[in-house]
Amino acid sequence: MSSVLANILIGLITSLISGLSVWLWQRAKSVRAGRRQAAFFGISPGQSGLVILTHHHSSPWVTSHYDVYALLEAAALVDQVRGEIAVEAASEFRGSNGNRTELCIGGPDANERSAGHLAYHLPGIRFLPFRHHYQELMKTLPSIDRFCLIVRVSLPNVYGHELVELERDVTAEAFAP
Repeated sequence: MSSVLANILIGLITSLISGLSVWLWQRAKSVRAGRRQAAFFGISPGQSGLVILTHHHSSPWVTSHYDVYALLEAAALVDQVRGEIAVEAASEFRGSNGNRTELCIGGPDANERSAGHLAYHLPGIRFLPFRHHYQELMKTLPSIDRFCLIVRVSLPNVYGHELVELERDVTAEAFAP
C-alpha cells in the first residue's frame, strides 16, 4: 500500500515539475516575443505612442473603416507591449512628436504625415496612388447589366487587387448564341 502511495506522490511531483517547466518555458518565450515586438515598434512599457489617423476623402469628420481597423490593431499592439497611445488627426497635427513612436495610418496619398516621413527618409521616392479602375472600366461598357471582361491585375504583390487593367472585352464572344 505504501509503495502505491509513493508512486502516486512521485507521479504528482514529476507532473508538477513538468507542468511548471512548460509554463516557465512558454512564459519566457512570450516575454521574448513581446520584447522583440516592442523593440520593432520602438515602444517600451509605459512609453507613449502617437497614432496619426487620416480622414476619409469624403469628409474631414469621417474615417474609413479600414483605417479604424488599423487603429484598433495598432492600439492592441501598443497595449500588448504595455504602452500608451494617443491619437491625432493627420489634417490637424503639426510639429514634433517628441520622444514618442509615431504610427501613421493611411498611405501617403491620404495621410500628409506618411507622405512627409517617406519623402524625408526616402528622398526621390514616387507615389503611385491606388485608383478605382472599375469606374474607368464601367465607362467603356455599352451596358453594365451584361458584360464579360478579361482584366489583368498589375503588380499584385504591391497593389493587391486595386490596380487592374483591361486586357480584352469578350462580351460579344461570351454571350454569342
